[in-house]
Amino acid sequence: MSKPIIEVKDYSYRYASTEELVLKNITFTVNEGDFVGVVGCNRAGKSTLCKSIVGILPFVSGGDWSGEIVIDGKSLNDTKGNGTTDVVGIVFQDPDKQLFSASVEQEISFGILNLGVAKEQARTEVEQVMEELEIVPFRKRPVHALSGGQKKQV
Repeated sequence: MSKPIIEVKDYSYRYASTEELVLKNITFTVNEGDFVGVVGCNRAGKSTLCKSIVGILPFVSGGDWSGEIVIDGKSLNDTKGNGTTDVVGIVFQDPDKQLFSASVEQEISFGILNLGVAKEQARTEVEQVMEELEIVPFRKRPVHALSGGQKKQV
């Protein structure tokens, strides 16, 4: 039987600047190994849901929320969103809103180093990632000089 990685239980969210709920009574489970797509029309709450799952909302926004989100057995209600990025990540549609390092190599190493990986191991992991994505030739290239597709790879 698969282990639940993400559990959303009767979750509702309202931004501080609005009267209406953006999300209302959302409930679902994502098990280990599942691949999930979040699909919906504009302003349906897809980004709000994803930001909630990774702990960006509701703990930094000042919005109103109810229900519970559990990541790998830990309730965000208890952790205030801390530690979720060890298990769940988010890639924004516009990579320019996410990339900020001077080079491709530095950009890839940023996340690995922030997880507390030793520098030597991080170098090895960065090399593996660049080889797997076939972006080794871009190693020293500034991220702002990459094409849109290359930025999404990084």
